[in-house]
Amino acid sequence: MMPRNIDIAPDPIPKEANEVSWSSAFEPQEENDEDLHEPSWPGMIAVGIIFIVFGFGMFAVSFGLGMGVVFMGVLFIVGAIVGSAKEFDAGYGQTEVDQWEQMETEREWEEAARARQRARQHEVDEIIKAVKTTIRVRCRYCGTLNDESANKCESCGGSL
Repeated sequence: MMPRNIDIAPDPIPKEANEVSWSSAFEPQEENDEDLHEPSWPGMIAVGIIFIVFGFGMFAVSFGLGMGVVFMGVLFIVGAIVGSAKEFDAGYGQTEVDQWEQMETEREWEEAARARQRARQHEVDEIIKAVKTTIRVRCRYCGTLNDESANKCESCGGSL
């Protein structure tokens, strides 16, 4: 009998990478893995409607069985409505720190908007003040420049 030559190729992946503990095998591997398990509320409503329709069809076979299927359809629809209310809640899924940061950001935006509005109002007031001081009415009798709101000339007293 002749001895065989067996070539053992080196493992291309290190052994640490191949090792998987039982606890890590059952944990979610991706951050978005939990999103895959959340039910879709329009789908739940559709399933509820299908259950109700089939339940009414089953009344001919068995009233109790038909009522059970209709009841399951109603539960699907109620669950979908409750789930959709949680989904559209502004704070759903946020921690208190996230909510606090969101409120701080909103407050900063509001303060910045108020500051911009005050700056614009100040600019408008300055322009109005500058325009009011530059608009003068010339007296047709003596040629003196008078304020826009004056009814009589400051130097000769003639009507403007």
